[in-house]
Amino acid sequence: MKPTEPHWSFVVLALLGVWMFACPATLGYTGAMMHSDLLSGALLLCFGLASVLTRQRWWARWAAAIVAFWLLFAPLVVQTPSAAAYLNSTVVGTLGVAMAFVVPRGLNGPRSDSPDTPPGWSYNPSS
Repeated sequence: MKPTEPHWSFVVLALLGVWMFACPATLGYTGAMMHSDLLSGALLLCFGLASVLTRQRWWARWAAAIVAFWLLFAPLVVQTPSAAAYLNSTVVGTLGVAMAFVVPRGLNGPRSDSPDTPPGWSYNPSS
Protein backbone atom coordinates (compact mmCIF):
# COMPACT_ATOMS: atom_id res chain seq x y z
CA MET A 1 0.00 0.00 0.00
CA LYS A 2 1.35 3.40 -0.98
CA PRO A 3 1.08 6.23 1.58
CA THR A 4 -1.35 8.08 -0.70
CA GLU A 5 -3.80 5.18 -1.02
CA PRO A 6 -6.63 4.98 1.50
CA HIS A 7 -6.69 1.93 3.72
CA TRP A 8 -9.80 -0.25 4.11
CA SER A 9 -9.85 0.49 7.83
CA PHE A 10 -10.83 4.10 7.13
CA VAL A 11 -13.99 2.87 5.42
CA VAL A 12 -14.68 0.73 8.50
CA LEU A 13 -14.35 3.90 10.62
CA ALA A 14 -17.05 5.54 8.52
CA LEU A 15 -19.27 2.46 8.85
CA LEU A 16 -18.77 2.48 12.63
CA GLY A 17 -19.99 6.07 12.54
CA VAL A 18 -23.12 5.04 10.67
CA TRP A 19 -23.69 2.26 13.23
CA MET A 20 -23.29 4.66 16.17
CA PHE A 21 -25.72 7.05 14.53
CA ALA A 22 -28.29 4.24 14.24
CA CYS A 23 -27.69 2.68 17.68
CA PRO A 24 -30.06 4.67 19.90
CA ALA A 25 -33.04 3.72 17.73
CA THR A 26 -31.84 0.15 17.24
CA LEU A 27 -31.00 -0.62 20.87
CA GLY A 28 -33.72 1.58 22.35
CA TYR A 29 -31.95 3.92 24.75
CA THR A 30 -32.45 7.64 25.29
CA GLY A 31 -31.02 10.51 27.27
CA ALA A 32 -27.46 11.79 27.40
CA MET A 33 -26.03 8.55 26.02
CA MET A 34 -28.25 8.85 22.95
CA HIS A 35 -26.97 12.38 22.29
CA SER A 36 -23.39 11.26 22.83
CA ASP A 37 -23.77 8.38 20.38
CA LEU A 38 -25.45 10.54 17.73
CA LEU A 39 -22.70 13.15 17.90
CA SER A 40 -19.94 10.54 18.07
CA GLY A 41 -21.44 8.66 15.13
CA ALA A 42 -21.62 11.78 13.00
CA LEU A 43 -18.02 12.66 13.87
CA LEU A 44 -16.73 9.14 13.17
CA LEU A 45 -18.53 9.16 9.82
CA CYS A 46 -17.02 12.54 8.89
CA PHE A 47 -13.50 11.65 10.01
CA GLY A 48 -13.67 8.22 8.36
CA LEU A 49 -14.72 9.78 5.07
CA ALA A 50 -12.07 12.47 5.44
CA SER A 51 -9.48 9.72 5.91
CA VAL A 52 -10.61 8.10 2.68
CA LEU A 53 -10.95 11.25 0.59
CA THR A 54 -7.87 13.29 1.58
CA ARG A 55 -4.19 12.74 0.98
CA GLN A 56 -3.13 14.27 4.30
CA ARG A 57 -5.13 11.91 6.49
CA TRP A 58 -3.09 12.04 9.71
CA TRP A 59 -5.36 14.66 11.29
CA ALA A 60 -8.53 12.68 10.51
CA ARG A 61 -7.05 9.53 12.05
CA TRP A 62 -6.17 11.41 15.23
CA ALA A 63 -9.59 13.02 15.39
CA ALA A 64 -11.31 9.65 14.89
CA ALA A 65 -9.15 8.14 17.63
CA ILE A 66 -10.12 10.95 20.03
CA VAL A 67 -13.81 10.30 19.30
CA ALA A 68 -13.22 6.57 19.81
CA PHE A 69 -11.55 7.25 23.17
CA TRP A 70 -14.56 9.34 24.12
CA LEU A 71 -16.78 6.37 23.25
CA LEU A 72 -14.78 4.21 25.64
CA PHE A 73 -15.41 6.56 28.56
CA ALA A 74 -18.82 8.05 27.62
CA PRO A 75 -20.93 5.43 29.45
CA LEU A 76 -19.04 6.19 32.64
CA VAL A 77 -19.21 9.96 32.22
CA VAL A 78 -22.93 10.13 31.40
CA GLN A 79 -23.73 7.22 33.76
CA THR A 80 -26.01 5.30 31.44
CA PRO A 81 -28.22 2.61 32.98
CA SER A 82 -28.39 0.68 29.69
CA ALA A 83 -26.09 -2.32 29.47
CA ALA A 84 -26.56 -2.44 25.70
CA ALA A 85 -25.42 1.17 25.33
CA TYR A 86 -22.43 0.52 27.59
CA LEU A 87 -21.35 -2.59 25.68
CA ASN A 88 -21.93 -1.04 22.27
CA SER A 89 -19.98 2.10 23.10
CA THR A 90 -17.08 0.10 24.50
CA VAL A 91 -16.87 -2.25 21.51
CA VAL A 92 -17.16 0.54 18.93
CA GLY A 93 -14.62 2.66 20.81
CA THR A 94 -12.13 -0.20 20.85
CA LEU A 95 -12.69 -0.94 17.16
CA GLY A 96 -12.39 2.77 16.37
CA VAL A 97 -8.98 3.07 18.00
CA ALA A 98 -7.86 -0.12 16.25
CA MET A 99 -9.06 1.09 12.86
CA ALA A 100 -7.45 4.50 13.31
CA PHE A 101 -3.98 3.36 14.36
CA VAL A 102 -3.27 -0.34 14.76
CA VAL A 103 -4.62 -1.81 11.52
CA PRO A 104 -3.22 0.76 9.04
CA ARG A 105 0.30 0.42 10.48
CA GLY A 106 0.20 -3.35 10.74
CA LEU A 107 1.13 -5.32 13.80
CA ASN A 108 4.88 -4.99 13.18
CA GLY A 109 4.94 -1.28 12.36
CA PRO A 110 5.27 0.37 8.97
CA ARG A 111 6.60 -1.70 6.10
CA SER A 112 9.66 -0.61 4.22
CA ASP A 113 11.06 -1.69 0.91
CA SER A 114 14.59 -1.99 2.29
CA PRO A 115 15.87 -5.38 3.47
CA ASP A 116 16.19 -6.18 7.16
CA THR A 117 19.88 -7.05 6.86
CA PRO A 118 22.80 -4.90 5.69
CA PRO A 119 24.26 -5.59 2.24
CA GLY A 120 26.46 -8.68 2.23
CA TRP A 121 24.96 -10.13 5.43
CA SER A 122 22.58 -13.08 5.67
CA TYR A 123 20.72 -15.07 8.30
CA ASN A 124 22.43 -18.26 7.19
CA PRO A 125 24.60 -19.43 10.13
CA SER A 126 26.83 -21.68 7.97
CA SER A 127 28.08 -18.96 5.65
